[in-house]
Amino acid sequence: MMKELKARMRQNDSQALLIGEGAEMRATQHYDLCWLWNVWGLDATFDYPIEILRYSLPWVRVAVAIDDNIGLANRLFVLRIYLALFNRNWHCKTAKLSDWPEFAQHIKKLAGLRKVLLEFLLDGRFMDSRTASRGGICPGL
Repeated sequence: MMKELKARMRQNDSQALLIGEGAEMRATQHYDLCWLWNVWGLDATFDYPIEILRYSLPWVRVAVAIDDNIGLANRLFVLRIYLALFNRNWHCKTAKLSDWPEFAQHIKKLAGLRKVLLEFLLDGRFMDSRTASRGGICPGL
C-alpha cells in the first residue's frame, strides 16, 4: 500500500515526500522521512531508546520534534537524526527560533559542523562501541 501511495504521489509531483509518523520495519522502507514526537527532554524516554532505531534501521531518515533542549539536539545530531524544531507551547503561533538566541546559536554551530562532517555522517559506519561525544569530536559544543 505504501509503495502504491508513494508512486501516485510522485506522479502528481516528482518532489513529493512520504512522511510517516513512527518507525517500523515494513513501512519505513517506503517513507522518505519518519516523524517521531519527543516527550520534551533528554531524560525522557521514547517508546524505545532512540539509538536502537538508528542502529537497527540505518537507512531511515528520521526527524524528532524537539524544543530548545541543547543536550537532546547534540544527542540527535550525533545519531544523524534531523531536528524538527517545535515550540513546546505549540499553541503559540508567533514563536520563532530567534526567541531562543542561545539555542539558535547552538543550532547554527551544529549546522556548520554537519557541513564539515557530511561525508562521515552520511557514509560513516560504526565499527565498535565508542560514540562521538561532547568531549570527543565535538569539544566546542
